[in-house]
Amino acid sequence: MKTFSDEEFKTCLEEMILADLKHSQLILGLANIGLDHMDNHYLGIADLVAQLIGTQTDQGKDKFMEVYLGFMQKSTEVPVSSGGEELRMVSKECLKVLLQEFDQVYSN
Repeated sequence: MKTFSDEEFKTCLEEMILADLKHSQLILGLANIGLDHMDNHYLGIADLVAQLIGTQTDQGKDKFMEVYLGFMQKSTEVPVSSGGEELRMVSKECLKVLLQEFDQVYSN
């Protein structure tokens, strides 16, 4: 199994968050026009990111989800594009805030 450097690990987390932002942009957009029920399409990426960052307590997980879902909601404010560069900036900001809040090792 490959060992990741801190930078590679952060990049992987950013890519997971970006994938979830793209998914949220689609699901929330469909829900806003009445075409989808959001409860049926949860991918579990948030749970994986929370686990990898190291949130362990129920209070920590609740705070994590509050922050994370706030960024997922922001995906609806970003124009849909094939490259997703605007969403990439949201992904980077999301990870930065999460690491500042929850992880002392990767926040430096």
